[in-house]
Amino acid sequence: KENALIAVSCDAFAYGQEDTNNDRVTIEWTNTPDGAAKQFRREWFQGDGMSVPPGDIATQPGTKIVFNAPYDDKHTYHIKVTNSSARRIGWAFKTTNMKRLGVDPAAGVLDPKENALIAVSCDAFAYGQEDTNNDRVTIEWTNTPDGAAKQFRREWFQGDGMVRRKNLPIEYNP
Repeated sequence: KENALIAVSCDAFAYGQEDTNNDRVTIEWTNTPDGAAKQFRREWFQGDGMSVPPGDIATQPGTKIVFNAPYDDKHTYHIKVTNSSARRIGWAFKTTNMKRLGVDPAAGVLDPKENALIAVSCDAFAYGQEDTNNDRVTIEWTNTPDGAAKQFRREWFQGDGMVRRKNLPIEYNP
């Protein structure tokens, strides 16, 4: 194991007078090829696209999903997912309660700046008699390999490529 010291600097600016909401530092890393010399090579970060960290996505809503009573019928809530990055991504949803929560479509591919409308459904259940504290949906996404068809492939999530995730807790209003 080795450590690296990275210096990050900030030029002078007028605090409060400039928009800093999108300012960020991105650190990229990758495994070097076996036997490679200890010298940086830009091409290690190019290639199949799977070694580049996935960019950001945006969801609407952004932080949680809310279902309102009564819970004796199925409810459906729509989420808009937007690929904010400059690369094509594959995405997949997971739920913590497959018996109660459903997602359609559960997986797909988005080109840069493209969006998809996802239906999250909650089947009827006895509110107050079942544990709902940990209910959530999670979206995972990763870059697709360069040149890959625009067809979702589960194996994109099973290799060495980076996978990002965003949790959206479920809130149930009585």
